[in-house]
Amino acid sequence: SNISADALEELKENPEFGKLLALFDGFAMSSAENNFAEKPAPEAFNNALKIAHEANPSADKFILIDDTKSHIRAAKKYGITGIHFTSAPHVSSVLRTKKIL
Repeated sequence: SNISADALEELKENPEFGKLLALFDGFAMSSAENNFAEKPAPEAFNNALKIAHEANPSADKFILIDDTKSHIRAAKKYGITGIHFTSAPHVSSVLRTKKIL
């Protein structure tokens, strides 16, 4: 995500967001660790994949949930499935369709 660590911590306090995060092995965000690379920069996607593989070395499915369509298109170049965020119910529906929820 391109959100600050403080904003992420605030989101984690929301029980519904916490349930969503619990479904995933890893979560990547822009940070000093990756020179603050932001989507759609290649470094952002490469860092996300690195974090995912560190969390689960056998991971073979990667999902980006984002409200910017150009980020979704860019993610596809890295083998990452993109879900365009328009609302929480929409994302839940897509995740159910993909048998993730």
